[in-house]
Amino acid sequence: MKTKKILIIIGGGIAAYKSLDLIRLLKKNNFEIKTILTKSGREFVTPLSLTAIELSENFPEIDPQWISFPDLHKKICNLDCFNGDPNSSNEKILEAIQMAWIDELD
Repeated sequence: MKTKKILIIIGGGIAAYKSLDLIRLLKKNNFEIKTILTKSGREFVTPLSLTAIELSENFPEIDPQWISFPDLHKKICNLDCFNGDPNSSNEKILEAIQMAWIDELD
């Protein structure tokens, strides 16, 4: 069976909040999701939230509470959705992503 692929463009507006629930639901039903977060969408949803969803889906065996920052950095850079500069990462950013990942599992 072919994997269904969906592109979700998250724009500005109250519906942006619901997009995270939609992404979770579709991923649980084995859809392959790609997201684009617009500039105005960033006022409602952070890239951290999208990264946390990706991490929880791609690494279900990992407890994010115990991952080291170097390992977390590698995992983030290897995500399909990653399009940032790997050299701009720092402890503050990694800690925020780690916390969002922990929250995603709760």
